[in-house]
Amino acid sequence: KLSSCENVTMKEVESLLDGNLCRCTGYRPILDAFKALSSDASENLQQSLADIEDLYTSSCSKKGSKCEVTCDADGSCTKKTIMLNGDIMLNEHVSKWATTSIDVTASGVRWMRPTTLQELSRIIYELKLSSDFRIIAGNTGQGVYKPNGPSSNYIDISMVNELAEMPTVIDNESVGDSIKLGAMITLGTCIKIFEKVSTMPGFSHLDLLAEHWRKVANTSVRNLGTWAGNLMLKHKHNEFPSDIFITLAAVDAQLDVLCCDNSSPHIKTQSMEEFLNMDMAHAVIVSITLPALPSNVQIRTYKVSSRAANSHAYVTAAFCFYLDPNDGITLVRRPKLLYGGISPHL
Repeated sequence: KLSSCENVTMKEVESLLDGNLCRCTGYRPILDAFKALSSDASENLQQSLADIEDLYTSSCSKKGSKCEVTCDADGSCTKKTIMLNGDIMLNEHVSKWATTSIDVTASGVRWMRPTTLQELSRIIYELKLSSDFRIIAGNTGQGVYKPNGPSSNYIDISMVNELAEMPTVIDNESVGDSIKLGAMITLGTCIKIFEKVSTMPGFSHLDLLAEHWRKVANTSVRNLGTWAGNLMLKHKHNEFPSDIFITLAAVDAQLDVLCCDNSSPHIKTQSMEEFLNMDMAHAVIVSITLPALPSNVQIRTYKVSSRAANSHAYVTAAFCFYLDPNDGITLVRRPKLLYGGISPHL
């Protein structure tokens, strides 16, 4: 958060730590430590809990002298700082090969990382005769259900640019009659996009979705897990109480799915309900389209769970009402009432 935003408030710190459960020292010292980094922290709090990078300027409570870290003129440092330089060098090295394709096999396991949708479709088609492959993105769903065992083929889709599509939002400018989000967009990024787009005509309901999605998992998981991965978990396990699926179904979202079951890959557009019954054995979600809704449409979402965040829903629900614009009360068409957790199926 600090790397993407100059000012973080103490209130934001509390929300960012929504999924951290401490059963030993208690929350107060943990919160205080992070709040010391915020822009509105008191001077006493900042002085009592200094950044680790600033410790060399303060005296050691045991020795009474300052911490010794020396740096040469060329920028090389001794002691712990050299570890920081090592990390930076590693990151620079990674950036050089991060956009290249990878196809390696070791110990009988093949790991592939395509960089284009065409390359991804070719890989899936080639593996058509083998059901033993897994598509990997954030992989935050690992552990929700017991795995069937290790796979022989893994496909990392994190570098496929076509799966990272997102709207370019400019202040006070309409995004049109719909927005499209690529399958690699994380839940955390979706929430930010929803908050931004919700100020534009036809998309005020996205603010409700953003509020509901903040109750899914926790900050760390939302920053890694993708909305498409959540839907695939729902597809494989229909009884999974997916808040993402229910809320997207309520707002008439449409999925674009790449089918690779023959030599001519093609895109199918499916509703959320149709997606649940679709054969995804050799297919991958590409994007989702969220349409603008008329001002007379009212959306409400609900979640009953053991905690406010980082907890699966006992029951989750989303309602969509089409009201008479003249009185704002009378229903003008059949409403949608969607529930999860009541039955193994929608």
